[in-house]
Amino acid sequence: MDHAKQAEKAKKKLQKERARKEKYDIAPGGVSKAEEARLKRKANMEKSEQKQEQKARKRKEMTKKEKRIRILSPIIAVVLVITLFFLGYFGVYDRHTTALKLENGTKISVAELEYYYRSMYNYYYQMSQQYETYYGAYYGKGAGKSMTGFDYTKSPADQEVPATDTDADSYKVDKQYIKGDKTTWDDYFTQSSVESAQLYSALYDQATKAGFKMTDDMNKDMDKFISELKTSAEKAGYSLDAYVRSNYGNGMSVKLLKEIYTKQTVASAYADAKKEQFSSDITDDQINAYLGDHRSDYETASVRYYNIGAAVADVKNPSKEQVEKANEEAEKKAEKFLAQANEKNWTNLVYENVEEAYKTYYKDNASYSSLIDANESTLKAQFSEEAIKWITKDANVGQKKIFSTTAESTGLKTYSIILVTEKPALKSVYPVNVRHLLIMVSDKDVKDEKAHTDEEAKALAEKYYQEWKDGEATDDSFKKLVIAHSEDSGVTENEGLYKDITPSASYVEEFKNWCNETGRKAGDSGIVKTQYGYHIMYCVSVSDEPQWRSAIRTKLGEEAYNKFYDTAADADEYKIKAVKHLNLIRRRENKFANKAVANASANANAGSNLQASAGAAQ
Repeated sequence: MDHAKQAEKAKKKLQKERARKEKYDIAPGGVSKAEEARLKRKANMEKSEQKQEQKARKRKEMTKKEKRIRILSPIIAVVLVITLFFLGYFGVYDRHTTALKLENGTKISVAELEYYYRSMYNYYYQMSQQYETYYGAYYGKGAGKSMTGFDYTKSPADQEVPATDTDADSYKVDKQYIKGDKTTWDDYFTQSSVESAQLYSALYDQATKAGFKMTDDMNKDMDKFISELKTSAEKAGYSLDAYVRSNYGNGMSVKLLKEIYTKQTVASAYADAKKEQFSSDITDDQINAYLGDHRSDYETASVRYYNIGAAVADVKNPSKEQVEKANEEAEKKAEKFLAQANEKNWTNLVYENVEEAYKTYYKDNASYSSLIDANESTLKAQFSEEAIKWITKDANVGQKKIFSTTAESTGLKTYSIILVTEKPALKSVYPVNVRHLLIMVSDKDVKDEKAHTDEEAKALAEKYYQEWKDGEATDDSFKKLVIAHSEDSGVTENEGLYKDITPSASYVEEFKNWCNETGRKAGDSGIVKTQYGYHIMYCVSVSDEPQWRSAIRTKLGEEAYNKFYDTAADADEYKIKAVKHLNLIRRRENKFANKAVANASANANAGSNLQASAGAAQ
């Protein structure tokens, strides 16, 4: 037998011996390891059987209540998860989680603070979009941003606010609200939401302490507001609650919206009352002291004027010779006008000289060639410094003179012929408040059930006027008459009321002449015809002090009010004690803004595609 086979046989024998030893080796307990393993398995099986017996015994001994709890526990867990989801979805947490706390204990929820942020965003978004729509055709794309500083096609976090150089700048943002290296509209809206919530809470607290509360009219306005929201919701296919959440934030509810409406309405009523109080509390000594330093702002003069400008037809860069010739021709026209003009024929003379395209404006209309009761700042907007000095210092009533100004870019001159009709003085002009009901006169070729001939409009005006006189003939009854019959588009806003009408006001001559007629008093009424139609007039009140004195009183009162308003939340009790969850509100509102931007972009693209399709069809 060779050596290899012998080695292999020895190896197998050794392995067999080792296995035998392992099987019969003695363990510390006096048994072999194999036996020990068998005993452990048996013990484990017995333990398992004991546990099963215990469970079975517990199930038998378990009460009905315990069995019900055991069965319901998994269901409760699932329901809890679902409940938590819906509580978040419907904004319950947002309404009960405090975002802002004041020192007096006032708490503003996440939902309310988000409402103020959303309000600010919606205001700037809509304003920017409207300016873009109205002026984009004239000034090009981006008109909305250039005129408001806000780009409605971007979210607040993606655009900077206008540069701020002074503490008085309205877009200045405190460092604590600035998240990045540059100040964004998101930062500004965040700060504004905190300040608005703080201010309204402070004013509302002061108002309630002063006895202010919602009046019947205020409650009616609130009900009307909610009713309009409900109508809008139905048109959009939403429930009222869902519509409110989509427009005012996920945490908003109708109940909370009413609470905020109440707070803002009562606070505003209180602020308005304070404004009136500050104005009425201004003394004569305060008015006279202010007048001494600002007399030129309240002294007014009256002039007739006409401007004749030199022009070079169809030449963008006129030569020196062309400019000199154009200036010479314009000067000759001005001198001819000056020689012919006087106060009586001024209106007709202007009409004869004005370009054909503008004659309809100047026909029998002195307002386009007059400045009545103009103060120094108004004169500066129209005339040169030399002309203003002559009007206010050197000239006498009835004097007339030519003044010229030169355009730096072209050298072309404009000649202003001026006639002084009244020297600067503190005029005893008493502003008048009136209501009017307008029945419009339409062109004969206009066919519309609401269009009236002159005869028809006059007959209607006389009919309604007589009905009013035969009734109570009061301001309240006139309001009802206006709402029922007036064809003035502004009726629903002001019930036909126009305030502070003076001879210098920008109304048609016949209208303001009736208002400012000598001896006019509250309760006067009548019918006036203007280029628009027939006006039934009712004088509500006549100021008991001249316009200049009333203007100073208003200015000083506004200064006092602005100081009150700016410091209304500065008292220690209204200072901010804690502010939280601003980042949450920022994220939500920028997400909302991104959706608004996407929708606006989609609508714009749809409009462009529609126009393109229409063009292709043509």
